[in-house]
Amino acid sequence: MDPPSAGVCKGESVTITASGGDEYAWYPPNTLSVSNKPVTVATPDVTTIYKAVITDNICAITDSVFTTVNITSLSSIDVTKSNDIDCVIGSATLKATGGVIYNWSPGIYLSDSTIANPIAAPLQTSTYYVQVTNAGGCAGVDSIIVNVFKGSVENGYKLPSAFTPNNDGNNDCFNVRKWGTLASLDFSVYDRWGSLIFHTKNPAECWDGTYKGIKQPTGTYVYQIRAQALCGTVYRKGTVVLVR
Repeated sequence: MDPPSAGVCKGESVTITASGGDEYAWYPPNTLSVSNKPVTVATPDVTTIYKAVITDNICAITDSVFTTVNITSLSSIDVTKSNDIDCVIGSATLKATGGVIYNWSPGIYLSDSTIANPIAAPLQTSTYYVQVTNAGGCAGVDSIIVNVFKGSVENGYKLPSAFTPNNDGNNDCFNVRKWGTLASLDFSVYDRWGSLIFHTKNPAECWDGTYKGIKQPTGTYVYQIRAQALCGTVYRKGTVVLVR
């Protein structure tokens, strides 16, 4: 019997072969492509032991051989989102469970299409699909819709009043990352004497409380930000407190 045993994902098929006879009868026949040939294709829904009864007409001998087809099922896929998107919240965290490999599509406006929990910041309502593969190599697909609600610029695009760059992973950097996808950005920070100590046009960058690699002291700093965002042109000018 070839193979003596096999493992396949649910819904997939495997070819099994018997030899050494003139007549063949396979059991159970209901999940086989043919049941009276030496080669057949098995597509079982559950792990199944197949028996091939082989008859040699010349020697008048009948024998039976067996093979087991093991079915690996994909664990239940669960896909959720943290929120929908509007002018207040510019991005959403997607979350998929049930596997060890994840592939999201479309990859545009995703922080990383190959992780379980990417951040999505689409410009319009979008459906994201995720292919989830388990440790056995079996894959399944699910999807989720991220709604985008466009409203008033004045009601969104908030900034924190303070931040603490102490490398504890919480509020370490002053940034606009929660503003979602930005078509353009001009982001500046000044000290109390009006000297420019931080500037970027990259929405992924943030001020970590340093200037030329030197930690700046606790105090109040002035920011000025202009961006082209989902809901229109955003202009923000104010102060942020650096706390050490």
